[in-house]
Amino acid sequence: MKNSLPIFGGLFFLAFFSITLLAGTFVSIDNDNQFGSGVLNNLEVIDTGNSAYLRLLNKFTPLTLGVLPSGRREMAFATDKDTGKVLLFGGWNGSSALDDVWIFSGAWQQRFPGFKPAARFGAAAVGIGQEKVLLFGGYDGNQFFSDTYIYNFVDNSFTQLNLSTYPAARAWAGMAFDSLNNRAVLFSGQGNSGYLNDVWVFDVSASSWSRQNNNCPFARVGMMTDFSIADGKVYVFGGYDTDFRNDLYTYNLATDNWNLLAPGGALPDARRDGVLIYDENLGRVLLLGGWGGGSFFYDTNAWYYNPSLNKWSRGAPSNNISARRWLAAGFLRPLGKIFVFGGFDGLNYLNDNYYYFCASSGTFTSSYLDAPFTTSVSWKWFGINPSGQSANTELKFQISASTDNVFWDEFRGYDGSPSSYYVYGGAPLVIYPDYTFNRRYLKFRAYFNTNDLPVSPLLDSATFYFNRSPDAPGLLVPVGISTGVAYPQFYWYNTTDIDGDPGLTYDLNVATSSDFVGTIYTVTGIGEKPGGITNSGVLTPLVHRQYYWRVRSRDEDPGPYSSAANFFVDLLAPNPVTSWSASLGSINNCIKLSWTSPGDDGEQGTIYSGRYYIRYSSSAPILSEEVWQGCFPSVSGIFTASPGETKTVEVTGLLTATTYYFNIKIADEVNNVSSISAVSPYAMTNASPTVNLLYPDSPVLWAGYQEIDFSGYDPNPVDSFTYTIRASTNSGGDFSLCLAQYLPSDSTFYILNTKKIPNSASVRLQVEAKDIRGLKKSVETNFDLTVFNPNEPPQVFLGFPRGKETIIGATTFWWSVFDENANDQHQFVLAISSDAGNSFGWQFNLTTTFYYLDSRLFPNGINYLVRITAIDDGSPPLSASSQTINTFSIVNENKSPGVFHLLYPPDKSARNIFGLKLVWEKSVDPNPEDVLTYTVFLSTTALLTNPRQFSTLDSTYYFSFNDLNPELTYYWQVRAKDPFGSFVFSPEIFSFFTLPAEKASSADGKVFAVVDRQLLSPEEFLVVQSALSPEGKSRRAIAFKQFYRLPEPEYNIFVARGIAGSPTEKSVDVLITYYYPAEKNYYPDTLVPENTFNLVYFNPEKNFWQAAPEVVARDMVRKSIQVKLKTPRTFSLSGVLPVKELLSEVHNFPNPFDPRKEDTRIRYILNNYASVRWRIYDIVGNLVREGKIEPGEEGGIGYPSGYTNEIKWDGKNGDGRIVADGVYIMEIIADSGSEKKRLVHKIGVWKN
Repeated sequence: MKNSLPIFGGLFFLAFFSITLLAGTFVSIDNDNQFGSGVLNNLEVIDTGNSAYLRLLNKFTPLTLGVLPSGRREMAFATDKDTGKVLLFGGWNGSSALDDVWIFSGAWQQRFPGFKPAARFGAAAVGIGQEKVLLFGGYDGNQFFSDTYIYNFVDNSFTQLNLSTYPAARAWAGMAFDSLNNRAVLFSGQGNSGYLNDVWVFDVSASSWSRQNNNCPFARVGMMTDFSIADGKVYVFGGYDTDFRNDLYTYNLATDNWNLLAPGGALPDARRDGVLIYDENLGRVLLLGGWGGGSFFYDTNAWYYNPSLNKWSRGAPSNNISARRWLAAGFLRPLGKIFVFGGFDGLNYLNDNYYYFCASSGTFTSSYLDAPFTTSVSWKWFGINPSGQSANTELKFQISASTDNVFWDEFRGYDGSPSSYYVYGGAPLVIYPDYTFNRRYLKFRAYFNTNDLPVSPLLDSATFYFNRSPDAPGLLVPVGISTGVAYPQFYWYNTTDIDGDPGLTYDLNVATSSDFVGTIYTVTGIGEKPGGITNSGVLTPLVHRQYYWRVRSRDEDPGPYSSAANFFVDLLAPNPVTSWSASLGSINNCIKLSWTSPGDDGEQGTIYSGRYYIRYSSSAPILSEEVWQGCFPSVSGIFTASPGETKTVEVTGLLTATTYYFNIKIADEVNNVSSISAVSPYAMTNASPTVNLLYPDSPVLWAGYQEIDFSGYDPNPVDSFTYTIRASTNSGGDFSLCLAQYLPSDSTFYILNTKKIPNSASVRLQVEAKDIRGLKKSVETNFDLTVFNPNEPPQVFLGFPRGKETIIGATTFWWSVFDENANDQHQFVLAISSDAGNSFGWQFNLTTTFYYLDSRLFPNGINYLVRITAIDDGSPPLSASSQTINTFSIVNENKSPGVFHLLYPPDKSARNIFGLKLVWEKSVDPNPEDVLTYTVFLSTTALLTNPRQFSTLDSTYYFSFNDLNPELTYYWQVRAKDPFGSFVFSPEIFSFFTLPAEKASSADGKVFAVVDRQLLSPEEFLVVQSALSPEGKSRRAIAFKQFYRLPEPEYNIFVARGIAGSPTEKSVDVLITYYYPAEKNYYPDTLVPENTFNLVYFNPEKNFWQAAPEVVARDMVRKSIQVKLKTPRTFSLSGVLPVKELLSEVHNFPNPFDPRKEDTRIRYILNNYASVRWRIYDIVGNLVREGKIEPGEEGGIGYPSGYTNEIKWDGKNGDGRIVADGVYIMEIIADSGSEKKRLVHKIGVWKN
C-alpha cells in the first residue's frame, strides 16, 4: 500500500513546491525498522521494509505454556472476569466425552475436585461473580442433562444444586450472566424434543431457576452470546435451526424483551459455534470464528458490533489464528484482554492458547529525525501517506524539537500550542517555526483514534522537509592588507550548502567599523560565479582610511556572515629620503648604501613590504628627475621600516677602484612612489693591497730555523689584509707547499722551520697579501735557495686497540704518526699476537694509518696484543714502534644467552620471609661450551635502584634468614651472563611482599593465614600451598549432604622448619581468611548462596571431610570469610548448610560387616555439644550393647555447622562375644540440655 513521494498528489503539490523542491532536504519514516525504533502505544507494525505501515493494535498473541488441556471441542468454558480465572470442563475429543477440570490463571493447571459432574460436552457455563461458575446441562453422546452445578475457584469444588424447578435437559444452549441484576439467562438449545425456545433465569442470590414469560423468538443451537454491562443487554448472534443464521438480537432481562437489530454496512456471514464476547475495554461486541456449513467454511476476521453506530465492522488481526469452530473465549478484566482457547478446524482438535487485544486509540512517537547543521536549520513542512483515512477514524499529529537530543520541548500543534494538533488533509502541513528553528532534532507523535473498530487509521509514511542555510564564505582579498585604489574589488570563495542547493546568491557589506554599524555600502543578490571564486566591486570611491567587509550566502534562507576582514585604502606616498650615505661594500666591486626611512603616508606609520628603487652613475651626481630617468641600470628590493629606522643595501657588480653617485625613491606596499632624494651620496669601490719580499734577497743554504722579512699596505684605509707564505721545490714551477697563512697585516717577518721543506737546491719563496674582499697581490724570489736538514726518526702512537677491549666482528685499528721532517712519507707494519706478545703470528704491510680488521678470521682468545711500526722515506730510512700494554679479547660469533623467564614466587604475591627461594627458567646459551652465571638483582624500589646482587650457577636461589626483612615489597630480576660478558636479563621484573614467620598466603592470593608468633620456634614459619585432593579423600565421594561442593582449589597449611621449609606435624591454631568469588550473592554459575560458605578440612583420623566449627567473620563486601583451623590441615571452600537438628545423618560403614575381620564405624552429626547414649538391640528387642559419651568427648562434639562424630562397634555383645548374623537396631539419644533428639539405625552383621 506504500506510495513513493508523490504523497501530496497531483498538480497542487507541483505548483506549491515548484521552487522549494530545488532546495532543502527530505527525511522520511517509512519502513518497519524506523517504525519499530519509535515508541508504539497500542499500535502495531504491519508488513516489512518499505511496505510497512502502522495501525491500531488488532492482534492475537500466542502463549507458550507448560502443561495444556488436550485438544477438544464443545467444552464448558467460563471466566471469572474480576480475577481473570478461567474454568474449562469436559468436552468431546472425537471419541468420547471428557470430565477433566482445568483452571487457567496465567498458566493451565489441572484440578481434581472431590466431586465433579459426569463427563459431557455442549454444557452451558458462565461466570457468576464471587469466583464462581454456573454450569448447566450438556450431552454425553447418549443423554441430555438437566443438572445444575456451582464451581468455586477458591476451594476447587463442584456443588450440585437440588432444585424443584429447573430447565429441561438440553445441550448447546445460550447462556449469559447479567451482572447488573446478578442473574444468569439461559435460552434455546437442543433437548430430547428437538430445538427449544424457552428462556430461563438463574437467581444467583437465591440459587434458583425461574422461567420467563416470553420465549425467545428462535429455537436453535450454536448461538453466540454475551452480556453487555454498558447497556444491560444480552447480545445473541447467529446459530443454526434449519439453516445457518447471521441475525443479531438483544435481550433485556428487566423488561423480558427481545429485540431484533438491523445493523448497517456489511454483515458477518451466517454461522454457528463461534464466540461472542463483550469487550469491556471498547464497549463493543466481538465476534470470532464459527462454521457456516458447506466445505467447512470458517471466518478468520474479527467482527466488532458498535451499538452507538448500529454497525458491524471487520478486520483481519495480525498473528491471526487458524479458522475454527467451537473455540472458547472470555474477557479477562485484570489483563484487559480476551483469552482464546482451542477449537476444531475440521481436521484437528486444537489446544492452542492466545490473548486477543484490539485498541480504539493509540500513539506513535517517532525516533528522532536528525538535521545536522553548522549554520542554521528551518523545519519547513511535512506530509503523510495515505492522504485520507477511513470514516469514523482520526489521525492527528504533534511535533517536539530539541537542540541536543537530551532535553525535548513539549509536543505542539500547528500554532505552537501543546493543545493543538496538525490534521492532514492532503496538503503539506507547515511546521510552526518558533519552537523548531535551529533545533537539530525533531520528533513527531501521531494520535490514532477510531469509532469503528476494528477499522483503524493508517500511517504508511511521514516525510519532513527542512532547509539548512549555506556555510559562511571564506574571504580571499583584500584581507588585512592595503590597497592603493579607490574602487577595490572584493573576492571570496564560493561557499558550500549542505543540502546541495543550486543557485546561491551573496550579500556584501563594507563598513568603517568592525561592528558594521557604520555600513556605507551594501549589495545583495550577487550571483555565484563559476571557478570557485565570486567577486564584486563598489560604485562609490573609497577614501584614505581603514575599512571592514563581510559576505554571506543564501538559498531560501540567509546563511551566517563570514568573519569580518579589514583592509586599508592607502592613497598617500612616502616622503623622499633626506638622510642617507654611501660607503665601501663588504665584497669587491660593491658599495654599501644606508638611508633613514621617512615613514608611510608622508612620515606617518611603518612601511610594510615597501620597495626601494636605486639608480647610480659613475660620471656625476643624480639630483633631478631628468637625470634619474637617464640613469641605468637600477637596483630595487622589498623592505619594511618604521619612521627613522635605518636600512642598508649593497650594490654589487661595480668596477674596481671606481667612484659612483647614487639616488633613491621608495614606495609603500601599494606602490605609492616618493620623489628622488635631494642628496646624491658617492663612494669608491675596492683596490687590491701591495706586498714586498725583503729577505732572503740572494741564494743561500738553509737548515733549521730561518727568518723571512716582508712588508705591504692597502690603498683602502679601512680594509685589513693577511699574508700567506708558500714554497716551490721546482724553481717556481708551482708554489703548492704552504708554509704559513693568515698572518696579520702588521706582520713584517716569519720564523720558518725549514724541515717543512724537503731537502732541495731548487727552492723559491712566495709572499701573498689578500684583503677581506678577496683582492690579492703576491711577490716571489727570482733565485733558488738550497734547503738541507738531516733525517730524524718518526714517532708512532697507537690509538685503538689500547688493551682490555673485547672485539666482536669487524672493527678498525688506527694509529697516528709524527715526523720532524714534515714532508717524509711513511710505511707501516701491523703485527698481531694471540699469546700476550710471545709471538706475532700475523703481520700486515700498510701505507694507511688504519686497518680494517675482520675478527671472524681470528680464533677466539683473551690474550691478544698489537704492535705498529712506522718507517719513513728519509735518507737513511728511520723507524719507530708502539705496542698495546694490556691484552684484549677477540670473540668470534659468540651469542648472548637465550631468553628466560621468572617462575616463583608469582608476581605481586606475598611470601613468608623464612624458607623463601627464587626460581627461574634456565637460559639456553647458543654456545654450549659457555658456563652461565646467574645474578639476582634485588631492590625495594620498582626501578631496581641500588640493588643487592646474589650470584649462583643454578636456576634457584635460597635466601638465608638474615637476607630479607619482613613486611617489605621486594622487586627482583635475574641476569644470565657468559664468560665473554654477553648477557641477557629476564624480560620481566617480579615483586613479592615478605611476610613474617607467623603469616602466610597462597600463590593465587585466595588464602591468608596468621598464627600466634609465640607458638613458633625461631626457625619455624607458617606455609600455605596448593594441594591436590589427598588420595582417597575426594570431597565429591564422601561429603555429607549438608556440603555443597564448589569448584575451589584445595590447600595445605602447616608449620615448616629450616631454610628448605620442611613440613612438620606441629599443631597450632591458625586464623585463615579465604577470599571467594560471588555474583549477586551466589557462587558463580551455581545456586549456592554465599552466606553458606565455610571451610571444610580433611580429617585423616576419620578419613572424611569435616566442616570448620564456625565462621569467625563474614565480609560480603570484600567477599571473604575468616575461619580457625589447626595445622597441619588440607582444606577448601564449600557451601555448608547450617545443621538444624541436634542429631542427624546417622549411618555406618561397612554395612553389613563381618566382625571377625573388621569394625563398623557409626557416624552422626551434632550441631551442639551433647551427652550421647547409644544402645544396640537385636531384632526382637533384646539389648546387645550400650554406651555413654559425655559432652566434648569424641562422639559428643557438635558445632552449628555440624560436626561428624564417630563411634565403632566391633560386633560383640556386652559379654564380649561376637553376635550372630542378622539385623540389629542401634538407638542413639543426644541431649544438649536445651534439646533432646533420638534416632535409630539398622546395622547388618554377616560373617561370610
